[in-house]
Amino acid sequence: MGKTTPLMAEPWVSPQQAMARAQRLAEADSPAALQVVGAIARAFREARAAGVEAAAIERDVGSRIAGSLRSIGAGMEDQRGGARRSPSESVRKTILDRLRRLREGAKKVALKRAEAFIANPVSLKQLVALVKKHRPSYMTAEQFQTLDTWTFRAFNPGSFMLNGEVFVVVRLCNFTSCAMQYHVPDHIVSIPVLVGLESGRMAVVDVATPNFHTSRGLEDAKCLLFKDALHMFCTYIDYTGQPRMCVVHTPVNALLDSLGRAAGVHDFDAHVLQAPSMRLRPVEKNWMPLEAGGRMYVIYTLEPCVVLAVDPTTWSCALTSNRSSGVATWELIRGTSNVVDYGQDKLCLGHYRNEDDFQYYHVFVRLSSDPFKMRVMQLSYMFKFLRRDRIEFANGLVVLPNGDVQVSFGMEDCSCSLMRISKERLNAMFDDEVDGVVHLSEE
Repeated sequence: MGKTTPLMAEPWVSPQQAMARAQRLAEADSPAALQVVGAIARAFREARAAGVEAAAIERDVGSRIAGSLRSIGAGMEDQRGGARRSPSESVRKTILDRLRRLREGAKKVALKRAEAFIANPVSLKQLVALVKKHRPSYMTAEQFQTLDTWTFRAFNPGSFMLNGEVFVVVRLCNFTSCAMQYHVPDHIVSIPVLVGLESGRMAVVDVATPNFHTSRGLEDAKCLLFKDALHMFCTYIDYTGQPRMCVVHTPVNALLDSLGRAAGVHDFDAHVLQAPSMRLRPVEKNWMPLEAGGRMYVIYTLEPCVVLAVDPTTWSCALTSNRSSGVATWELIRGTSNVVDYGQDKLCLGHYRNEDDFQYYHVFVRLSSDPFKMRVMQLSYMFKFLRRDRIEFANGLVVLPNGDVQVSFGMEDCSCSLMRISKERLNAMFDDEVDGVVHLSEE
């Protein structure tokens, strides 16, 4: 029989090491397995009860496990035909089931350390000062008079990566719901402002197209880099007062030149997105842009997955695909973010809004990559970024060079935040079965 003295002698044993050891003992029908599983579970409970921070919990748990293993002593021997009585099959299954649950808990603890949360990455004071200096052409005098840090808030940021730097496009707006109470001014306006998160370079988004008119500015920009140009798919209010979709775009080189000169404002071309073959809804918003095979598309709805091809010369949209995944409840998920490449698939964020209490819940959505056969393949478990906010809107999604993803989202139509999620955690969100809603910031 092989002794496990080195493992028991360690002052710190990782949960993963202990679980692997318990797995081998259970498979060898050793009664010591139940003691080891109990030691692991007890260590997790004690660490959480003591309020150990997430970043330190694995080592704290490891120290507690090591102490328990030393007390178990001889019971940590491998049982290969020994005289000791083996546990019953039902007990053995219970051990393995507890190990599985503990392993999932340990995995979430380890993955938590790879996440980062940034609240309010941009300065509201700087944004307001910039717009005061560079008033966009679509902003009326009445709207401009309301511009201050008391009335306006920055929220619902889109995002994209350019030359290794992540940029957000925040919505500076005076129609807000801070403290869960809407402030509805007489002259509503939404102004997109680009902000480089590392360089701090900023530019107000202005519109240079003569025949494009919007009375309330541009809302919730979803970003797509396509053929050396930045395209932002935005909601605007048309002449009938209805929300419609438009795209504002500019060559990347021209944008970098404006940012490099600290111009403070940049002119975009703007076009209304048309879908002549479709009967549009009274309210059109949240079309999700993507690139596939060198062409531009938008996802109109997720379930059924309706995909429109966008002609960048006429800005007319034609139906490309309309495929259902056959899961009726998925029809409740609405589009939220831009769409990015993720391995062989496409990835985006969707949301579900509970009409009873107006709570927003999120899911990651994995899609097949062929726009002519695109359908939803898998949803992650449902989650919120934070517990305190009723409204969260994840408008931007960026894949970082190391494979992690960064989500930019607004809270309560009042502020904005970023959360980086490790690729391991993201994959686990599709694999784990979870009852209820997970709050990512509290695990």
